[in-house]
Amino acid sequence: MVYEKVSGGDQEEPPIEMKAVDGEGSTDENDKPPTFDDIFKIIGEVGLFQAFMYIMYVLIEGNGANIIMYFVLDVADPGWTCPDSGGKNVSSFDAVEEGTCDASGLPCTNFTFSPEYTSTITEWNLICNRKFIASTMTSVFFVGNLIGAIIFSQISDLFGRKKALLTSWAASMVLQFASSWAPTWVAYMVLRFFTGISAGGLIAVTTVVISEFLGPKWRSLATNRIGWHFGPGIMIMSAYLLREWRYVSIVLSVWTLPAFFIAIFFLPESARWLIQKKRYDEAEFWVKRMAMMNRRTVPNLNIFIRKMGDNEKRPSSQRYTYLDLFRSRSMAVMSLCVMYAWFCSSFISYGIAGQMSTLTGNLYLNLGISMCATVVIRWFICIYVPNWIGRRKAYPLFMGITAICMLTVLILDILKVAENRLPQTIVTMVSSVVMSGAWGASLLFATELYPTMMRNISTGAGNVAARIAGIIAPQAALLDMYHISAPYAVYGFFAITSSIAVYVLIPETYGRPLPEHLDDVITTSRVKVKAINSSDLQPLPKLLNHNSSSIKDETTAAEKV
Repeated sequence: MVYEKVSGGDQEEPPIEMKAVDGEGSTDENDKPPTFDDIFKIIGEVGLFQAFMYIMYVLIEGNGANIIMYFVLDVADPGWTCPDSGGKNVSSFDAVEEGTCDASGLPCTNFTFSPEYTSTITEWNLICNRKFIASTMTSVFFVGNLIGAIIFSQISDLFGRKKALLTSWAASMVLQFASSWAPTWVAYMVLRFFTGISAGGLIAVTTVVISEFLGPKWRSLATNRIGWHFGPGIMIMSAYLLREWRYVSIVLSVWTLPAFFIAIFFLPESARWLIQKKRYDEAEFWVKRMAMMNRRTVPNLNIFIRKMGDNEKRPSSQRYTYLDLFRSRSMAVMSLCVMYAWFCSSFISYGIAGQMSTLTGNLYLNLGISMCATVVIRWFICIYVPNWIGRRKAYPLFMGITAICMLTVLILDILKVAENRLPQTIVTMVSSVVMSGAWGASLLFATELYPTMMRNISTGAGNVAARIAGIIAPQAALLDMYHISAPYAVYGFFAITSSIAVYVLIPETYGRPLPEHLDDVITTSRVKVKAINSSDLQPLPKLLNHNSSSIKDETTAAEKV
């Protein structure tokens, strides 16, 4: 049987030939098993459908991103003025050093905060010996992020991408709105914890959804992560105009509400996931819908889709869990390396973002310049660089540049170059832009190294590592009490070690189709181990039951003897 790609216009592509399967699903032994990427050759790798999905992706990711990045503003310290300081505006670090904190934990008597903006710092006087409360609130939020990444990644693989995405999206909007009315910092911390759960799940699912709807040549668009700058861009503009942290929080909770209702009715379920679940009719429906939106005429894909689904060796009833990421030596090494790459990318990115309020200049201007520069340059460093030199080399390149920037800041501060720290500010903002490339490469690892039924679990594991980094990063920022550039030394260490680990342990994935089953993952590993069939890798509960049965049989036999 021959499946031809028929497109409107004069351009024609070579037909895609696949032998028809008989009633029992047998194929020619020399036939190459079809993959979902072959379908893109028929319906088009990029078109109106992918454009719609990418716009939705930017809005959904933007909603999760600005909720996560809101910590830059909600715990920002505008500084305060003491009557005995001669009108000098001081930060909490300066106040502690000058000994102006009294026994009650306040910097001085009758202090006043700078009117530049409000935050939870100004709302509940989280300064001096209460300063740790602000960093703790951020850490608690990222604890929620960690839990959300675990829960919703598993929900997505079990019940579908769309259900997990809509649930986490709706919860994030409701909880963000509720946190805007928190009467105390304790209530605010609790609400931010649950908001973190929903936002963590939303980000984990969104990355997988868009990668499964793009063809191989355009899959790097999924790692461009423009939503991580479009969303926070909305946040920065709202904060600049409103200057009141509660009003900004309300805006962040409702700005994607129209897109949410559009997604309910028009966002498709992942055809890859449906095929893995043996729901062939639904998968064929969505594939045809994709072709219609891309203005392509396609033949009956029912046999092709069923053949691709039958090629999956593990029954659809079997479930993968996070433990399957570590079922062989090669999988364990690769998975740990991917998680470490996510950890370092998150730790450095959130650490740098948290340092923005301590840099020279206006907070909104610094954030705005960083975001705009990243949006402009990101198209190059996240799409062309990974496709030019490969994923495995792109990550060490970006992390190496970041390490140089961190070392530069450290040297400048030790030598006390420029009292106003303007050079340090510029170098820090450059590293912030470069880190977006490292993030993009690490996202590619988690989506391109694992099969469909484990892809959301792999990104969930990466998100777990990233959220752990988010928990630690606010506490690491407190190292500036010992030296102002101490946090940068820590960032530089993680940048160097992660670049080495990725280059040595991660296989190159550029140009390869997304793996459809576990065998494809093991055969691409750079770790030299004996090949293992996916049929041998049973889910842990079945494996434990099997081992228990074997032990019982052996015990019975021994008793008979």
